[in-house]
Amino acid sequence: MASMVIRNRQPLAGAVSGVLFALKTTGGPLFLLLATTRRWRALTTGVAAIGVVKALTAVRVDRSMWTAYPDAVSEMLNRPTVAVTASQSTLSLARRLCVRTPEWNPQAPADCPVAATMVPVTLIVAALAATAWAARFAPVPLWLAGGIVLSILAGPMAEDYHFAVLAVPIVLLLSTATPNAAVIGLIGALLFVPLRLTAFHFQDGWLSLLAYPRLYAAWLLWAVHAFGARKCFRSLSGRPAHEPLI
Repeated sequence: MASMVIRNRQPLAGAVSGVLFALKTTGGPLFLLLATTRRWRALTTGVAAIGVVKALTAVRVDRSMWTAYPDAVSEMLNRPTVAVTASQSTLSLARRLCVRTPEWNPQAPADCPVAATMVPVTLIVAALAATAWAARFAPVPLWLAGGIVLSILAGPMAEDYHFAVLAVPIVLLLSTATPNAAVIGLIGALLFVPLRLTAFHFQDGWLSLLAYPRLYAAWLLWAVHAFGARKCFRSLSGRPAHEPLI
């Protein structure tokens, strides 16, 4: 999909994005970025693809599936298993720190269930708003990288195979600028550190902060996008941009 947007093949990019969203409910941030950058053909084709997938599945399954889906999502988000450290998501970390459950998280260091819901949403919305703003002037590979990373970060649960997708934004960022080698090395180390040394080891209290290396790698990768977009903005506004791309 990324290469299609870069090559301005909007209908094909929109169709792929629409099918992915309809089947996996993933890539939502990319739809917002398509609208922000006024790629209307891609956006229209994407919405049409979602409609086609919905129509085709209606032939094989009960149509009530679509109305029951929001309730199923809500039920999944409220499961205590979301706090399991194997799920490397922002929501999982917040639940791990703030919501005690007898079976899955008996030693949460704090009792702040409201924060466990509000903080992840606030972080994702703020990052998405910043990426949408940057998409107006940043190079296409740069804002695409931010959108792909946010598509992972916005998910309530994230396992190892989800983070394989981060190879795409890493390549896009490397094609746009030259990020600090130490930062890219740190991201790689966090992505490949064995979870048996982190997620499966640091389970209790504040030590559970050490259990989310994949999550920190994804947020750090988004920060590389954010600093790169800031540098582009400073350049366009005529102000010197002395800082390196993080």
